[in-house]
Amino acid sequence: MTTMTATRRDRKIIRPAHGVARLTLHINGTSYALRRIPADPSIALKAFRLRKADGTAYYVAATEHGPVCDCPDFTFHRDGIDPAGCKHIRALAAVGLMSEK
Repeated sequence: MTTMTATRRDRKIIRPAHGVARLTLHINGTSYALRRIPADPSIALKAFRLRKADGTAYYVAATEHGPVCDCPDFTFHRDGIDPAGCKHIRALAAVGLMSEK
């Protein structure tokens, strides 16, 4: 009488996921490549770079005094005047990446 033993196939090794993830934020018909960037903790809690296809980039940061952006609209028209900020700040707030206040 012969005994047969069933052998298990070796399980497939699962490798960590790899690749590139990109976020695109559309504001009033303009696409911005969105990237979270390192922030100096003494200056900002978090920071983002929004870059248009033509290479123009705007930097938005969440500071202890509220969000700031280096776009001309925020710099010349909204800084200290409009608590909601510029369209870049409002868009990041709309998708839950930053608060307006």
